[in-house]
Amino acid sequence: MYGTPRPGNHLLDALTGAGKPDLRDDLEIVALPSRQWLEPYGGPRHHVDFLIDAVISIVATMRNGDAVEVGTVGCEGFMETDAALESDTARRGSFCQISGRVARMTLDRFHERMDESALFARLMRRSVTATLFNAQQIAACNAKHLVEERCARWLLMTRDRVGRDSFPLTHDSLAMLLGVRRASVSGRGAPPAR
Repeated sequence: MYGTPRPGNHLLDALTGAGKPDLRDDLEIVALPSRQWLEPYGGPRHHVDFLIDAVISIVATMRNGDAVEVGTVGCEGFMETDAALESDTARRGSFCQISGRVARMTLDRFHERMDESALFARLMRRSVTATLFNAQQIAACNAKHLVEERCARWLLMTRDRVGRDSFPLTHDSLAMLLGVRRASVSGRGAPPAR
């Protein structure tokens, strides 16, 4: 698996054979810069993004303002997965962690495609199932694994998603992604955290 990323978005690439919808007129390629916030938490959603080589962080913000990444999406999926469940409101904040391209579809067209194409709808729902499983696995890993192990998982997953060995990432960002203090990732003698 590692080192063999496929071009494009895996979901869109999987739309092959009989019943494949022609999405060429539905998609617009958009470049997302690093740190750009997507549609705000609680606000209306206007589009769905199928990630190509960008990585999106999904963030939970606590009442005291602390933020922690609760999921990431790359070329294997789309944002927001709630759209496949007919939600038109962003349930969490999200921003572009690693700059790159997305194939953007309006939310209205996405819902039309879900109604028109059984293949499209099935793939989108399978993606939601995989996203939920992944979130549960990450919750278990965050409870049981050391920061170094969680960091290694995040870096390997990101490498697979962007298809390159290097990408910009600050210590502050990595600490937020892992839900730890900055000292835990910068190696300043902090004890291993869980």
